[in-house]
Amino acid sequence: MVKKLPKGWEEAELAELVPLPKQAIVDGPFGSNLKASEYQEKGIPIIRLQNIDRNLFINKNIKFITAKKAKELQRHNFKSGDIAVTKLGAPLGKAAIIPKEMGEGIIVADVVRVRTDEKFVDKKYLTYGINSPSVTQSLARETKGTTRPRVNLKHIRELKIPTAPLNEQKRIVDKIERLFSDLDEGEAQIKQVQKQLATYRQSVLKAAVTGELTKDWRKRNKHKLEPGEKLLERILKSRRDNWEGTGKYKEPEFPDVQGLHNIPSEWTWGTLPQLGEFGRGKSKHRPRNDPKLYENGVYPFLQTGTVRASSGRINTYDKKYNELGLKQSKLWPIGTVCITIAANIAESGILEIEACFPDSVVGLVAGDGVSAKYIEFFIRTAKQNLDAYAPATAQKNINLEILGKVAIPLPSFEEQEEIVDLVSDIFSQIDAMEKWCEEGLRRSATLRQSILKAAFSGKLVPQDPADEPASELLKRIQATQNNNHQKKGKAA
Repeated sequence: MVKKLPKGWEEAELAELVPLPKQAIVDGPFGSNLKASEYQEKGIPIIRLQNIDRNLFINKNIKFITAKKAKELQRHNFKSGDIAVTKLGAPLGKAAIIPKEMGEGIIVADVVRVRTDEKFVDKKYLTYGINSPSVTQSLARETKGTTRPRVNLKHIRELKIPTAPLNEQKRIVDKIERLFSDLDEGEAQIKQVQKQLATYRQSVLKAAVTGELTKDWRKRNKHKLEPGEKLLERILKSRRDNWEGTGKYKEPEFPDVQGLHNIPSEWTWGTLPQLGEFGRGKSKHRPRNDPKLYENGVYPFLQTGTVRASSGRINTYDKKYNELGLKQSKLWPIGTVCITIAANIAESGILEIEACFPDSVVGLVAGDGVSAKYIEFFIRTAKQNLDAYAPATAQKNINLEILGKVAIPLPSFEEQEEIVDLVSDIFSQIDAMEKWCEEGLRRSATLRQSILKAAFSGKLVPQDPADEPASELLKRIQATQNNNHQKKGKAA
């Protein structure tokens, strides 16, 4: 906590700052008293952990319960203007004021509701105080070494808040909000740049696979480029020759190109089965996490999440198969294009390591004359169209047949390589700008914490000797608490 407070300040527990601490500071109902199966899409709102961030209430994905259930849980109610505090997750103790539009409702088990009396403490001051570095660090110390940080109601009630005189609280809040408003404006501009960069990234990919990006280059080099149609014929002939006599080769079908966008006359359309070795991963054994499959493992095994998080380059894995695991799977070579067909459809990346993967991932080993990176760039543009083929279920999936029918614009190999070089150069510039944006947002977040640290150590605004000291404020709150306790005793 703060080592030395300014004159007129006091350090007080949260429970000392409200007239009725046991009624004003409560947590949600025990888990079994409010189950997720009781959530509805309308009724009385409930506040969950996901609705609370530092100094920000997130009014999204609100769930509801019946009026009857809310009446049963009345002790755990909230109303607009209350403070909601988290007691589970990392970081702990995120606090936000419940907005007017939420009205009244119920909090869940891992949320604490704090109801203040602004005659004594400014609710915004208190919210900023709970979110200040000294208070959040004290909560972190309570949960040191735990894998899933959690504190109890007692911890929240005993939070020590540096408490300024009431008039100074209001001056501090005013200064914080003016400074935060400037930061909000800067962050909004950065986030707008991030959106524009994401849009630009997609427009570059679209220009790449429609031929627009290399239009001038293609004109300059037209005389020495192999037409896409000839390239496809050559690829198919090579594949037939390689499989001749095995009885395993099946001639891939040509794509249906009706209604598709125009491509340059030098290009043609192909499909993944035409352009290389194409198939699903294998992991038919159950259970997949059987330790016998991984003991002394040497063969990397990756899941769909690894493909999704790869940013196009897959060089990490989840586990390693041993010979027993590999026997029931397949080791795909470096350079394989991986495409997800379950949950997050058409996430893609290229293997930079040999690896196995499950049947929720499809692999393409590109044939001669096909750039794996060009194919991977194209898959990124096809994601939205492929989503349309997925059934409207909780976990969207497509099958190998659907993916195998996708029409892929195919230029000469030289143009594929030129496209990859141009897109990679542009993407490296976008990456640098995105990194600058992320650093800007981190700096802004750090500055917010610095502002709160200054505010709750008495360094943000000057003190006024004419202000009633916090010690007198605490005496008045204590007197109110005693009076309420006496009234309760008489009533009993």
